Amino acid sequence: MKRTLLSAASLTGRLRLQNLAVVSVVAILCIGLFAMAWGAFQRAGDARAALDALQATLLAMEKASAERGPANAVLGADLPLPNESVAALRGAREVTNARLQALLSALSASRCEQCGPSLRAVERARLDLAAASANVDLLAQRPREMRSDAAVRDAVDRMVRVIADFTPVASSRINVVSRGAPEALHFLVLARLAADLREYAGQLGSHFTATLTTGQSLSDTDQRAIERTLGRIEQLRDMIASRMTDTAVLGPQTLDALNTQYFGAGLRYVAAVRALAGQPHPKAPTTAEFAHTYVPMMRAITDFRDNMLSIARGKVDAQYSSALRRVIYTALAEAALVLVIALVLRNFRRSVVQPFEAAARFVDALAQGNLDVAVRDERLPKCRPQVRAVFDALRVLRLNAVELAQLRRERARLLGELEMSADTDPLTHLMNWRAFERQAQALCATNSPGRVALIKFDIDHFTNLNATYGHALGDDVLRRVGAVCLNTCQPGDVVARLGADAFVILARVLDESRARQFAELLRGRIEATTLTLPDGDALPLSASFGIAMADPVAFDAEGRALGMPTNVSALLSQAERQLHAARQARRHALD
Repeated sequence: MKRTLLSAASLTGRLRLQNLAVVSVVAILCIGLFAMAWGAFQRAGDARAALDALQATLLAMEKASAERGPANAVLGADLPLPNESVAALRGAREVTNARLQALLSALSASRCEQCGPSLRAVERARLDLAAASANVDLLAQRPREMRSDAAVRDAVDRMVRVIADFTPVASSRINVVSRGAPEALHFLVLARLAADLREYAGQLGSHFTATLTTGQSLSDTDQRAIERTLGRIEQLRDMIASRMTDTAVLGPQTLDALNTQYFGAGLRYVAAVRALAGQPHPKAPTTAEFAHTYVPMMRAITDFRDNMLSIARGKVDAQYSSALRRVIYTALAEAALVLVIALVLRNFRRSVVQPFEAAARFVDALAQGNLDVAVRDERLPKCRPQVRAVFDALRVLRLNAVELAQLRRERARLLGELEMSADTDPLTHLMNWRAFERQAQALCATNSPGRVALIKFDIDHFTNLNATYGHALGDDVLRRVGAVCLNTCQPGDVVARLGADAFVILARVLDESRARQFAELLRGRIEATTLTLPDGDALPLSASFGIAMADPVAFDAEGRALGMPTNVSALLSQAERQLHAARQARRHALD
């Protein structure tokens, strides 16, 4: 039963461990799913910030490139410089500086590993642009005829080289956006191609600055530079056109304005100016006139770029909203799942674990003998017929246990009475010979000081007394003598009636003289006991005694007896011989 109860308790512990394992696995999965959703949400948020930085980068590139237009106009103007050209250059520089500051703010607010290098690249571009602008100002302070072709070309080239500092910034921002919103990558590539197209279109116009400033015709170097730039512009045009059919959002009609305004009118105007500037004595327009006509034709490029950025922003915002909804739905679903699991486990505990524990405690109490324990099922689910059946069975088990305990007590009582009747003389309630022999052997085997003395005595003339006055009086005599024995003996002494009028006592005394003193005391008390006969006379009692002393028993260090155990039957025979000798000498003699 104990093993069964311990197994039940361990099963309850295993159920709890299994519940904990299930909750842990679900918690790990929920955390993993939420981490994935949160990661996608963070990447989408980073994509939004990166798109802002990319747009700021492309606008800063545009304004830095557009600043070359009024700078070219100033470089090609005579002194004193026209107020309109100076104001236009000053305004362009203010716009460029504002765009650079906006780009720095966007990069500072963005969370990414590439922000440090990007910030340093923008700072370097701002410093290079400031140096190039200062160089333009110094060159513009000279008279027009003193502005050499090499100096003008160097001033323009220094402003062109500034744009290269923005390239790694734009590339890193596109990478961040593509990780958070892959669907926007196609439109970002188109926007980046449009930005490159705007830069090369600006460089195409800058190739005419030196020629228009000095009034000389285009050199072979200028012609080759113009051809390379036109080739790059045509390449970018093909790349843009090839990507216009990759998505249903775009189509060939998206390029209509770009084809009409720049690839049509813009390039025809460049070709016309190129033809005029290639003559020996060119009558080409001034740099200011060229910029005034050519720059507005490039607005179709920036409009196309902004259109692509707008579409990309819509994709990024959609991805961000989707990621946000995914985070919210994931959190709600996981919260609902955790709630459902908690309710299921709570119901499982109430419907299975708690009844099982209550049943185990009840059975354990029964096993410990606590039959007063009650089945406490008030808090148990009443809608479970199986649970009800179990506790009804436990009640029946308790009733059966109570009945079994009653039967066991009754059996123990009967066995005790039977054992007592088997070991006890029914008349005197002393031990009989069987019980005496068992108790005597135990007393002899006890490691105690002194010696064991066996005292046997018979009541004198008991047979005549029994025959003369009847068995009732004889029985009364036996009961009185038995009472005297019990009152005289010490705790631990063994007293028995052997039969008829024979009694025997086994006691531990210091020596044989003490045994004789004890027998003398017992004899005196027996003689002091008188019975009143029916005629009123007093009947004196006497007894004859025999004493046998057992040999001392040796014990080892652990208290175990050495040698053969004491033979109680031999001691009794020796005492009977002493008693017989005493009776032969005198009926009440003590020997």
